[in-house]
Amino acid sequence: MLILGGCSDDSAERARTAYDKYDFDLAWNLALGLRQKGNPVGLELLALMSVQGLGRDADIGLAYSLAREATELDFTYSWLEEVVTQHVRASIAAAQDAFDRGDYSRSLLLAMPGSDFGEDRAVSLVEDLVLGQYVPHNESELAWRTFWRECSGNTRFDTPEEAVQVFNRVCAGKRVIWDGYVIRSARDNIKIKMAPGRARVRHDLIVKLLDEPDYGFLRGRKKIRFSGIVEVRGDESKPDQLSNGHVIGLAPLTRAERSQLPNIAKQDVMSICQRLALEKLEKDHMPEWSQNLSPEIQALSEEARALFVRAGIISKEDVFQRMPDGGWKGRFEGQLTVHSRAAYKGTSSLFIAECAVAPPRKAKDSLESLAKVVIISVVEPEDSYSGSPR
Repeated sequence: MLILGGCSDDSAERARTAYDKYDFDLAWNLALGLRQKGNPVGLELLALMSVQGLGRDADIGLAYSLAREATELDFTYSWLEEVVTQHVRASIAAAQDAFDRGDYSRSLLLAMPGSDFGEDRAVSLVEDLVLGQYVPHNESELAWRTFWRECSGNTRFDTPEEAVQVFNRVCAGKRVIWDGYVIRSARDNIKIKMAPGRARVRHDLIVKLLDEPDYGFLRGRKKIRFSGIVEVRGDESKPDQLSNGHVIGLAPLTRAERSQLPNIAKQDVMSICQRLALEKLEKDHMPEWSQNLSPEIQALSEEARALFVRAGIISKEDVFQRMPDGGWKGRFEGQLTVHSRAAYKGTSSLFIAECAVAPPRKAKDSLESLAKVVIISVVEPEDSYSGSPR
């Protein structure tokens, strides 16, 4: 029920009647005329239509502005701003209900005005919908979760024929834009881990690239946004495939991913430091026996005489600390293991190393290019096993 105030002429009555009969275009035009005359009824109607998106896109900021303008004209309209707030709360609650029952498109529609206004709950819901890939990105014909649920290789069907039919009807040939983590990259393809994704495989997608990517986006465990055409359905252990792939750039992180970021970043730093330590140990600190293998072993094929060499960090994660400038530093203990199947000999050595990672200057800087490792000490190797070849 609308409260009429100020001048109660025929235009106010006509505007109210149009609103009650859902003729929002007419109600809007009449309300604009009332506003120009200084009638708060026009402002009331404009505010209510703005906050609810009646006859036009919802605009919460405009609704609050109109409500304040009505109160300035007539203090008895001070209730109007609270009514606008109630509509905002109801829209966000309805958006959450739609999300909970899986109607993601409607959830986004209801949450967007609140998100544009900056209402925290609406902003969070829109972020979950978009970055969680419940709804398609702009210019994408299919959201990742829709593909995952309806026709990915992980989706179960009654028969293989049904799987093919659904894939061809719903997903094949669609142009998509998705976000995922780079697992491995080559000149012509990238392997991507998605969320949600397969539980027991390293990657869920192979993206066959149309052009050579900017490798700065592919170094390390980066989350990227990419496009492609849905081409091949995998299975529970084999990835799905996209063709005509293109790396768009880095992808924003979800709230859950941001909360895990310090631990993920530390693990990435540890991995890089461990790899660089291995390179230095292989170059300068290999056990003497590995450099003096018998002529018989040296005469074997490269594969047969190959050494297994591994350097692992045995310190706890907390030896790596983030510096105020955003870089990392850590002094860690590790174990170097070297063994030869051909010589049937293996040794283990303890070592201490320092690793420093400079803060990145650009988003595409790789950790490896910023890291430096110094080997402080290496203890003489101890035999882990030794004897005659079997």
